[in-house]
Order: sequence, then structure tokens, then C-alpha cells
Amino acid sequence: MTITFEEIFGIHQRFQKIERALPENSKRRNYFLAACLHFNPDLDLAIASKLRLYGGFIGIDNSSREDRLKGSKVLRLQAVLHDAAGLVYEH
Repeated sequence: MTITFEEIFGIHQRFQKIERALPENSKRRNYFLAACLHFNPDLDLAIASKLRLYGGFIGIDNSSREDRLKGSKVLRLQAVLHDAAGLVYEH
């Protein structure tokens, strides 16, 4: 799957709206939810949040890889898009 700059920009715009609505979430969590909405605009964010507690994190669930690799912006973006696409594909 290829994602364009325009799509990344659209995810960022969604992120900004979610960030205002859910300031208690981490930025990565809100980017994950924004990516979920990008792939499926009808998705209920509360359901997405409950189904993927660690959505957008590097590695499987609460992996130790997150702490070691979170400095890489590319890996963080890949984790967000991978988890969001997987959630939308499954549901």
C-alpha cells in the first residue's frame, strides 16, 4: 500500500481535531485514531480505542521495542499506519 503526502497531511488535519477533543491521550494515540479515521471515516473512535489499547506503538502490544525505537519518526509513523490499517481491515 502506498500513502501520499496529501493523505499524510489529511491525517495530520484529523489529528489536530482529535487532539483538541481528546487532550488526555498521547500524541501518538491521537495520530493512531486520526489514521483510523483516514482509512474509515465512519469508524467509532471509542471502539477503535478499546480494541487497540497499544495502537500506534512500536512492536507488539506494550513491547520493549517502543522504548528503544521511539526516537525514529519513520518507525513511529509506520507503527501508526500499520496498526490503523490492521484495525480497519479487521473491522
